[in-house]
Amino acid sequence: MDTMKVWFKNSKNVAWLTAGIIVVLIIVIIVLVTRSPKQAPSEVVIETPTENALVAPNKAPVYYTKAPAGVVVAPKPSYDEAVRAYGDQRVQFGDNCLATPARASFKAGSDVMLDNRSSETKVFTVAGETYTVKAQDFAVTKLPTVGESQDIMIDCGSMQNVATLVVQR
Repeated sequence: MDTMKVWFKNSKNVAWLTAGIIVVLIIVIIVLVTRSPKQAPSEVVIETPTENALVAPNKAPVYYTKAPAGVVVAPKPSYDEAVRAYGDQRVQFGDNCLATPARASFKAGSDVMLDNRSSETKVFTVAGETYTVKAQDFAVTKLPTVGESQDIMIDCGSMQNVATLVVQR
């Protein structure tokens, strides 16, 4: 105990301790300020960056959960906006992965909304692409272009072939 009292009575020791604490604080502040911010997970992409893409007449906007090459990142539309935009180009999934409609036809290369109306996060697989969709949320997938008509099956979690997308050229 006496050694500490003697150490603190020496003003040079106190000055070095104070300087050391200040250096450590400066380093911590620099590290915190220069850390790169994390990207928001709620971002999706839009192919054509128009100011009001959702109300463009006769053309649904193109929102993707996974970014095809050469697209621009944009904020995710609300659920109501997406339902209006995609209309019949949507497949809804309930709590037990029950798909509505269970079978639907779409033109090759078109965009389809995967609409998770269940109370749990679901993992969908469409043409080899996996989409993790939160409860009461949606994702958009782009159907492949095909030479001839082709059936694409949708898997939901461990359940296979819960819906069929008939892709027509």
